[in-house]
Amino acid sequence: MKLCTAAVWLLPVVALIPGCSKGPLDSPISARDYVNYSMWRSEVDPELTDAQRQEIAVAESEIKLGIQIDSGGGGSDTIDAAYYETINGHTLREFLEQGLTSRIERLKLESARLAKVLDLDAGIETREGDLPSADFLRNDVENKREALQKDQDEIQSARARLKELQNPSP
Repeated sequence: MKLCTAAVWLLPVVALIPGCSKGPLDSPISARDYVNYSMWRSEVDPELTDAQRQEIAVAESEIKLGIQIDSGGGGSDTIDAAYYETINGHTLREFLEQGLTSRIERLKLESARLAKVLDLDAGIETREGDLPSADFLRNDVENKREALQKDQDEIQSARARLKELQNPSP
């Protein structure tokens, strides 16, 4: 009887030893369908920080957007079904990594397109004395440069977060 009492008291202590308890990032996602996914989210939500909740929202958007682009569209039910199939059984860490990878790839494509447009804009000349057109062109080029810089900053940030997820500190 004393052994059972000791075991009951030791279980919470053993659970705190590193490697004995999975945190929310290393727990598998249960997402066979909407109801299952919602139940999983409600169970894991209290363990998450606000930043992690935000990361989940961004990852969900990026993954669904990727599915929508890859499938050529489709209704929300079709996209949601593919989304659940894609994430079911993966850990939250893997899910966040997938979302970040999708985000990085999308931003790289967007940056490449912006860079091409900026190259084309460099060859545009306005008529001499056409100040409104020159001002518009200058502002348009500046806005595109700022957007390109923002994309590049977001790519760097996403890469840094991806590296953190892939190499967690002990």
